[in-house]
Amino acid sequence: LTARLQIYHSFVQSHLNFCSLVWGFSAKSNIDTLFRKQKKGLRAVVPGFINYRYRDGEIPGHTKPHFADFGILTIHGIVALNAFLFLRKVRHFPSEIPKSVASTLSKDSPIPGSTHVSCENWLKSYDNHFYRRSLFFKGPLLFLSCDIEDSLPPVSFLTTKSHKNHVKGNLLKIQNEGEPTEWQSCNIPLYKFIT
Repeated sequence: LTARLQIYHSFVQSHLNFCSLVWGFSAKSNIDTLFRKQKKGLRAVVPGFINYRYRDGEIPGHTKPHFADFGILTIHGIVALNAFLFLRKVRHFPSEIPKSVASTLSKDSPIPGSTHVSCENWLKSYDNHFYRRSLFFKGPLLFLSCDIEDSLPPVSFLTTKSHKNHVKGNLLKIQNEGEPTEWQSCNIPLYKFIT
């Protein structure tokens, strides 16, 4: 099983993680296509027989329990995790990243406690067709919409690795809520913004 999971992480998960900040906030239909492929890849490596095609009227086996058992984030979770880590670096450790990257999010982008008035300039700049499907617009909104940052213990802010592990743990909790065999919109924080 360990070898199978390594194959999955090498051939599927690594490709989903690559440049997810660039393409991760594209149309919901694009992300859903990748999610179907991710589930198909997971079905191929989990032990036992899992029907991964529609055959004789049978639907494919459910993957949600396997994502939970093996601690694997869905494509939606991967994009959210990378967005949270990027926004944390931009907001708290701008010296760790190149200035050209740090300047991608304006100083007046929404932060906890923001109002429409305090973000008026940001909305004028980024609430348009060009930016609306990008990290520049949806990243800060995702950051505000989830109470993930508020629920983290103070120790998680000491190192990037502990922060990443705590955020991933919280995203896995969100992902595993509800019905164990059904994916629901409450399991996917990105659905609030991807249309």
